[in-house]
Amino acid sequence: DGQYTLKAHSGQETIFVVSSAIDGQIHHVLTEPERLWHRENVQRPKRSIVLMTDRGIYRPSQQLHFKGILIEQAADRRGATAISKASVEAFLQDANGRQVSKLSLKTNGFGSFQGTFPIPTGSLPGRWSVRAQGSGATGATGVRIEEYKRPKFQVELASPTESVQLEKLVTLSGTASTYTGLAVGGAKVVWNVKREVRFPIWCRWCFPWLPFDGGTRRIARGHSITDADGTFSITFPAVPDRVSPPESLPTFTYHVTADVTDSGGETRSTDTRVLAGYVDVEATLDVDDWQVTNDENVASVTIHVSTLSLDAAPRGIAGTLRLNQLIQPKRVARIDLTARTVPYDVLRRQKSRGSSLLPEPQDDDPKTWAEGKQVTTNEIVTDVSSGKGKATVLLQPGIYRATFTIPATADRPEVIATRLVEVNNPKAKKYEIKRPFVLRVENSTVEVADELHAIVGTGYSQGSFLVEIVQSGRVLKRGWTNNERTQMPVSFKIEDSHRGGVTLRAWMVREGRLYHESQRIDVP
Repeated sequence: DGQYTLKAHSGQETIFVVSSAIDGQIHHVLTEPERLWHRENVQRPKRSIVLMTDRGIYRPSQQLHFKGILIEQAADRRGATAISKASVEAFLQDANGRQVSKLSLKTNGFGSFQGTFPIPTGSLPGRWSVRAQGSGATGATGVRIEEYKRPKFQVELASPTESVQLEKLVTLSGTASTYTGLAVGGAKVVWNVKREVRFPIWCRWCFPWLPFDGGTRRIARGHSITDADGTFSITFPAVPDRVSPPESLPTFTYHVTADVTDSGGETRSTDTRVLAGYVDVEATLDVDDWQVTNDENVASVTIHVSTLSLDAAPRGIAGTLRLNQLIQPKRVARIDLTARTVPYDVLRRQKSRGSSLLPEPQDDDPKTWAEGKQVTTNEIVTDVSSGKGKATVLLQPGIYRATFTIPATADRPEVIATRLVEVNNPKAKKYEIKRPFVLRVENSTVEVADELHAIVGTGYSQGSFLVEIVQSGRVLKRGWTNNERTQMPVSFKIEDSHRGGVTLRAWMVREGRLYHESQRIDVP
């Protein structure tokens, strides 16, 4: 099956030399020196103790009640059993790790045990721990020991009801009230606002000079008094960072904190965050990776559109969804291991803003392939309450780019979201897309007695794949595909013994590149 074994001495420095003949000339590649150690990877049953307490925080002089369960996990990690009638010792340790109390216990018929630790008066506050050991198992959990007082009132800050615009004033309303609902009037309010800048990940390619870790900056502060009904307001300007160019689409996060002190001297605090940007809406597209044709050689593909505000609140908005077939390269290009690929979404954003950085298709990256014939176009209005929308289109086998565009307005530039859509014919013997390697799985969760279906393929004229299905280190199925068939269906019957999940893996070696894909399949 193409596997081989190289002998090496454990603990000795080893160098591997790989030789290959290319155009009649022998080439050698040497690895870095390594020390290899022999280690048996044998799964054995594992015991552990799960501990829990009745609360997460205690005062000194209170009683800490705890309970534990001694379990043994099977060697295959697919099940566990409780260990009954076993001896266990439990310890209480303070914040410095010093043992405060100790109990000798025994598990009951259900594998559980319980006990109580008194917390001494005057104990050091901090993070304490309850630990247990015995019968080849250990376990621990943590609690807080504090001299705390029950709060008398609470403070809340409401989020803005509308999108925040840069250079405009933002007003937040707050409320101070007791836990019985009474207003806390005449309380002193001290607030401050700090700004933080976050950039999209694609900015690291187009704007590498930007301060990606610029920290925070205070932009406003103030104080006030709560009204008779316990309300107060905070107003500050949504000042952007002038260093950040608008075309980098920065998101400004304004962290607002408020400290409210009542007439008795008790202080309660709250905080919230407000997001703003040059674009107040984000759009995303989602399509299932498994798209296969029917007997008429067409696939019904559903494309989901989501539009959210910067605060992740649903936004109903109108846009245009279009699909274009991609122009594939003339031949399959092997992956360039040294290239620093610029994501296609970056190029689209830059091109839409008149930048000189234009898309240059790279043969080994379908995301950069140029658009060809437009297949379909749809006008979509996302739902106001959910921010969701969808469109269903009929597509033939091939690779496409779905593009959702929200038109520009006077206050907002054009918003674009893209997604690749690949449609395959599961009965075809040839994989028609010029990409080196692909693995597609119908479902990542398969029930017992159902069938696992997948497709493995290559755009080369010939290609042989090593496909295997493994579970907990055991190979359930392994085999090589036919070299003349560049698209191969994979099927596997899921049985009760496969509960816990299996892993589908596929390999291919071509032009000095090792291609490998794996997919975890959950079996409930």
